[in-house]
Amino acid sequence: MDLKERLIQFIEFKGISKRKFCEKINVSHTYINGLKAMGSDVMLKISDVFPELNLIWLITEKGKMLNDPVKIDPTVEAISPVAEEQEKFIRKIVQEELEKKNKRKSNNVAPAGN
Repeated sequence: MDLKERLIQFIEFKGISKRKFCEKINVSHTYINGLKAMGSDVMLKISDVFPELNLIWLITEKGKMLNDPVKIDPTVEAISPVAEEQEKFIRKIVQEELEKKNKRKSNNVAPAGN
């Protein structure tokens, strides 16, 4: 079974049409029909939209079609490593902007007693 056939198997498992799958990952509705190889950008989209799909299986047919479900403690917020890095980056930018703003404020404050 090749990559295209495995992808179709997953789509059928999900009970959606090829067209709907393509819409969900934001590619042309004819993408699957012409599929011979898959770029990493499309694999990332698929992984984001369908995290249950085992990409190793999709690429190599090794292992199971579905990833094992992750048991999450409901009291702990789950954050993906990518989201965590994005959050750190945003916090850094916000912190830098706050520091710049505070510096401008302190430079514009008139000396006491004038």
